[in-house]
Amino acid sequence: MNINKFSNSLILDNKSVSSVKSVVYNKFSNSLILDNKSVSSVKSVVYNKFSNSLILDNKSVSSVKSVVHNKFSNSRILDILFVLFVFALTSCTSESESPSALEAPVTVSVSDFAVTVSDFPDAQTRAVSPASYADVKALTLIFFKGTENVYEATQWKSDATSYTTFGVFTCSLPVGTYTMVVVGRNYSDGDEFAITSPTAAAYTSERVRETFNYSEVVTIADTNPVNLSATLSRIVARLIVKSTDPRPAEAVKIRTTYAKGGKGFDPSSGLATTDAGYTLTNTPTAAAGQTAGVFNFVFLASDEETMTITIEALDAANTVLSTKVVPNVPMKRNKTTMLSGAIYTDASTATSTFQLDTDWLPGPTTINF
Repeated sequence: MNINKFSNSLILDNKSVSSVKSVVYNKFSNSLILDNKSVSSVKSVVYNKFSNSLILDNKSVSSVKSVVHNKFSNSRILDILFVLFVFALTSCTSESESPSALEAPVTVSVSDFAVTVSDFPDAQTRAVSPASYADVKALTLIFFKGTENVYEATQWKSDATSYTTFGVFTCSLPVGTYTMVVVGRNYSDGDEFAITSPTAAAYTSERVRETFNYSEVVTIADTNPVNLSATLSRIVARLIVKSTDPRPAEAVKIRTTYAKGGKGFDPSSGLATTDAGYTLTNTPTAAAGQTAGVFNFVFLASDEETMTITIEALDAANTVLSTKVVPNVPMKRNKTTMLSGAIYTDASTATSTFQLDTDWLPGPTTINF
């Protein structure tokens, strides 16, 4: 492979091919494709930016749609082909782009969330737009080719430079089959969240946030525009802990331990990828002498799980002041369970007397301890 700086061209075998319309590099096969045919033992190529053509063997080849170099054949190619011809092949952003001749423009619209709210009668479900739902502050879209992440973009509601319309993504993808994953979530400073495969996503920071998810297998059959719509569903269970006794001034934190569930989930199902539980700490906002309450979220390994919840009151040095252990707590995805009782008295094990109430879907389950 040679480049002639005077003609701004690539040289391959000192042979010519004219009227070449496009050269495409496929990163999945690490190859170049020319009219869906393999060209081997080629030593030099000429590309003329003025005629937008390649020269090969001093012969004219018209209507060339693409060129593929197979790394397992005897063909020779330099990375310069990738730089000159395909620097934008698989790049996508959350803004509009002009796709190449062999890509399909793809638009993904996160049209609404499936959210059940307590003030709707009979636990009816309505759809709300991502822009209007306050507790979704980040939207992440990923296309996987097998297990390879070929496109990823995140829109932050607080950062208008990350989107044109919050919840609408545009990009271009080559022909093929992909797994599309869309996650909507709440966010606070210090949160760490990652989607590492079509079947693995997790919070690696201390706590789980309210999280919505959607996954679909998408086939790009040709270069025609593709419009996709994703309706995300809430995949977490929520726990509310409320004290019935006043908070002492020295008790500044509440630590909650789930015996089951976890902080990671499988985007294809929305279910937890581990079931060993986790621990997190909240700081109640109630003033000393007032009853206190906190809430948090967990991913479940099945749609419903029954588990032990441990509640600890801590001082500023994380010394345990009191402990309550609540066994047989029912948790359900997209449903709230409320634990209500004396938190700040001497350590004891709570009994499981509880009743159903209405909230979320159609919860919550209230347990008095």
